[in-house]
Amino acid sequence: MSMADDNGAGSKRAADEAQMADHAARLTRFPTGWRAVYLHLSNLRAQNRQEHHVRIAAASFEGLSRRFDGRLFRLENNDYVFACKGAEVSDIEVVIEKLRFLFSEDPLTIAGSKDGKRFTTWFDISKEGERNTFKALADQLYSRAEERRSKERQNRVMDVGVGTRQTSKEYSGPLTPELLAKLEDALGRMDIRSLIRRQPICAIIGDTAPKLVFNELFIAMAELKRQIMPGVDLFSDRWLFQRLTQSLDKRMMLALPDMKADLDRALSVNINVTTLLSNEFLHFDSQLRASSKKAIVFELQTADIFSDMGAFLFARDFVQDRGYRMCLDGLTHFTFPLVNREDLGVDLKKMYWAPDLGDGGQESRREKIRQAVKQAGSGRVILCRCDDQNAIDFGQSIGISLFQGRHIDALLADKDNKQTTA
Repeated sequence: MSMADDNGAGSKRAADEAQMADHAARLTRFPTGWRAVYLHLSNLRAQNRQEHHVRIAAASFEGLSRRFDGRLFRLENNDYVFACKGAEVSDIEVVIEKLRFLFSEDPLTIAGSKDGKRFTTWFDISKEGERNTFKALADQLYSRAEERRSKERQNRVMDVGVGTRQTSKEYSGPLTPELLAKLEDALGRMDIRSLIRRQPICAIIGDTAPKLVFNELFIAMAELKRQIMPGVDLFSDRWLFQRLTQSLDKRMMLALPDMKADLDRALSVNINVTTLLSNEFLHFDSQLRASSKKAIVFELQTADIFSDMGAFLFARDFVQDRGYRMCLDGLTHFTFPLVNREDLGVDLKKMYWAPDLGDGGQESRREKIRQAVKQAGSGRVILCRCDDQNAIDFGQSIGISLFQGRHIDALLADKDNKQTTA
């Protein structure tokens, strides 16, 4: 499956627009047998177009790409364009229907939606009119992408200092490969423990006070940005940000063995699959007692797992053989029922709380989640991002007993205060 692989701020997807325009131009000369479909993922509701949704959509086309010389282009707004030669509409529709199912709760996937927006736009490249329309679209997308990149280049200050404001102009803009290299160098010289934060995961049964089960340790990205690169958007490029998280993982692995107070309690760490297969992890593992390993949970993002299932399966067996536990993180209330904990061989699942789950019209969705909780085991599901009592009430109503979020922090602090003053 062909996708651009360029570097620089925003250039990865801008390169996809460039390749699409080039491909459309070549199809004007050799159009026979070619079809294309445009997926309007940017028109989905916000909760349905998170990064893991976008990556799953891309992976869905891999089989077609191999069979029919396919080309997949990811646009800057996260729309996709897929073009292939020799496929029938029915061949492509199989994938489209799977994606409709993935986003089945979104009005966009319903034919004839009220707002007139479409989930897909089709092009039969062998027909001159549709071929010309496709080329005009590709040229327009490329032109817009180039215009945005040109503005970024004009605003970029090439000589950017790290951790200093003594430059002729303080840099403000997206993360670039050059900045990432400087950031990684700065991280190598600092004590990463100053950036580590903790958030409790608690068991709440009925009206009882929360009971701490373990703490999640994570890097405070806002503090990292403030200390080292206050003007840089660390999240602007998904690939560079993932590289940054891998670097932070390795720094965490180096710091943890010296954090005796944390290792004396159960804890979890959000981590990349590749980190579990790194030398830094082997070094970390060699310094821990077997009893400490049993108290550590590694949280893996769903998108990271499905991007390379082979690597995940190897890492899972490698880690669990050493006594650690694993948690599947990054699940929404839409994807939670679709992923079976036992099939993936993980110990826990974590789902984001969403306020609309409390709406009266969500009973069918709640029932699906309730059944998925029952399948996973009520003590093996964590409801996170719980910002109010509604989250706890919902979780308990479907069998969840483990909770995480700011409301849980407040409840635990209140419990500690009462014990102190008693």
